[in-house]
Amino acid sequence: MQHAADAFMKSGIKSITMDDLAIDLQMSKKTIYKYFKDKRELVQGCIKMRFDNHRIYISQVQAQKLNVIDEMFEIGKFITDELRELHPNIFHDLQRFYPEAWRSFFKFKNDFVLEVICDNLKRGVESNYYRKSLNVEITARLYAGMTDLIFEEERFPADDFEKSAVYLEAFSYHLHGIGTPAGITYFEEKLNNDTFK
Repeated sequence: MQHAADAFMKSGIKSITMDDLAIDLQMSKKTIYKYFKDKRELVQGCIKMRFDNHRIYISQVQAQKLNVIDEMFEIGKFITDELRELHPNIFHDLQRFYPEAWRSFFKFKNDFVLEVICDNLKRGVESNYYRKSLNVEITARLYAGMTDLIFEEERFPADDFEKSAVYLEAFSYHLHGIGTPAGITYFEEKLNNDTFK
């Protein structure tokens, strides 16, 4: 499953066949079908595995009790690394050919990711890094929605825009919009000194 997930992320889902995977893994296709009924079930399993890995990583970052901007940076680095490895068609393939896996992706974003963003925003307001006037629920949904735009091929064609660069710009736009003067100063110092890019 890990091999399949890596292959899908690198080359897109549609372009990788079960035959390709069997050849790469040096096993018969029949062996793969012992564990997965079809490619659809394999894709669903790969998506779930990726989300589980994301949950574990983000929970580990949260457990460090960093300040909210440092936490955003650590999560942001993880996301940019993922985006650099991601084939530009992956979300198109999911949406068009694997609607169940696509729904899983949106459920993950609308449940876990939104909760992480809301938690970060609330703590940022309390610590005076983010503006007191923030509407946490609306701001969290705006940020989650803004990151969805990264994958809109019409808006950001893969040939013209690196997904990781678009994410970094959205990340900066978000923090400049919600930050207090102290928060923005800290963010800009961090951006200048950190290896985020």
